Formats: sequence, C-alpha cells, structure tokens
Amino acid sequence: IYGAQIASGKHLSDNGQEVLFIRAPGILRAGKNVNILDCYKQKPIFVKQHNLYGTTFHPEALHIDNANIIYQIFGHY
Repeated sequence: IYGAQIASGKHLSDNGQEVLFIRAPGILRAGKNVNILDCYKQKPIFVKQHNLYGTTFHPEALHIDNANIIYQIFGHY
C-alpha cells in the first residue's frame, strides 16, 4: 500500500501521531481478535493481538517522548 518510494515520508496518523512510512507494507484486513491501535486515512497501521504488535511504519525513526503511543506502551521497559 505504501510500498512505492514516492509514498514514503512522514505523516500524521488518524490519532495525531507522527509516523514515518519507508516503503511500508499495508494491513489489508485484521481478524476479530486484533486490536487496531491507529490508522492512517482510515487504514490500519498499528495493531495488537495478545502481546504481539505490528506496524506499517518505522516507530524507531522518530522522536519519541511521553506523548508518543510507542513510548506509552514500551517506555516503562
């Protein structure tokens, strides 16, 4: 979905989080046990099932502070 180089770049998610797509795959569908944590243009980009997380963006490539959802989930580790 975001796989073309021209589609790469920094954007705001539907929840207002800064996300960076670098030739990223897309999530085409999510099962009933998958929690969608964030979207971009109403398409899932951050999901969780049990203790597993998946993103279509690069959370490690951005400034992370306590307002960032990645920090809120993993910051205490």
